[in-house]
Amino acid sequence: MSKILEEMMKNLKRKYLEQKTVNKKDETISSKLSSLSFIAKLISTSKLIYSDKLDTGKIDIIPFIEDILHKFSQYHIIYISGYNEENTFRLLFVSGELKGVYIKISDKEFYSEEELLKLKGLFHVSVYANLLKTSMVI
Repeated sequence: MSKILEEMMKNLKRKYLEQKTVNKKDETISSKLSSLSFIAKLISTSKLIYSDKLDTGKIDIIPFIEDILHKFSQYHIIYISGYNEENTFRLLFVSGELKGVYIKISDKEFYSEEELLKLKGLFHVSVYANLLKTSMVI
């Protein structure tokens, strides 16, 4: 009986590891940013370091983000989130390099930084510094 149980456990473990590998293979950091569970994990292991409003009619978004990255360059992992009534953007930077982009404009999802230029309006922006090692986040 213990051999049967042992064999079942081995098979379950093997299938779990196979499934985990398959799911991770096609998943990008940008696609993870669309997942609320990933965002919850990211924020729960981070500290809020900056919060403000951004009016893209008055300030260009790219220089705004570059300024944030410069101000908080002492942090290894920076997550920037912005939202208004119709649009959302989420950016993940590791060592100043953009690793993930998620943008939602009027219920359409995008995963490229070029879409940042299409964001218009007044955004509530939050910036978080993650406190974990990169390998634990990504």
